[in-house]
Amino acid sequence: MDVQRAGRLSRRQLIAGAAGMGAAALAGSEPARGDTPPPDDPTLLTKALALERLTVVAYEHLIPLAAFTAHERRVLRLLARQDRAHVRALESALTTRGVPLGTEPSGPDAVDQALRAKGMSASVGQATTLKAAVQALLDIEALAQGGYYLLIRDARDPALALRAAQVLGNDAQHSMLLTQLVSTGIRQAVPSWYVTGVT
Repeated sequence: MDVQRAGRLSRRQLIAGAAGMGAAALAGSEPARGDTPPPDDPTLLTKALALERLTVVAYEHLIPLAAFTAHERRVLRLLARQDRAHVRALESALTTRGVPLGTEPSGPDAVDQALRAKGMSASVGQATTLKAAVQALLDIEALAQGGYYLLIRDARDPALALRAAQVLGNDAQHSMLLTQLVSTGIRQAVPSWYVTGVT
């Protein structure tokens, strides 16, 4: 794109153009798994739900920690409330498709197990400091983002992929807000333009 012309475009035009290019790239891409077809939509939804439920468990366990100030706790409660809304949306999408919702995770051990499975060393169950708690939340948010990225990449239902893109953007904002809690020198933060999470 011509740099001078780009300077004259509105923010809305730039976003629309980037979204169009991203959709074209996704439409023409093949799964990176050779001849193995991607999972079906219910499987992708089930995985995303399991990860989002773990995220809620992590917040619920960590919010009461004495390491957080009242302001930090308010931020975490806001993020947890949004993640609960994501859980409800995923549950609704699965229920509409007649898919069982599966068992909910029971505590922080389930979160830590999911983190270890991806080679992450943060622990929700052992976090006692602000930095350790935020790192654990950043890691589980990255797993949840990965679940939505797979939905965007592989879902057969375009409306489902669009909804996943919207939620992924929100979860990327969560990561920025969490980072600001431990990086006090940051005055303004925005998510990366290309977020894939951990898959």
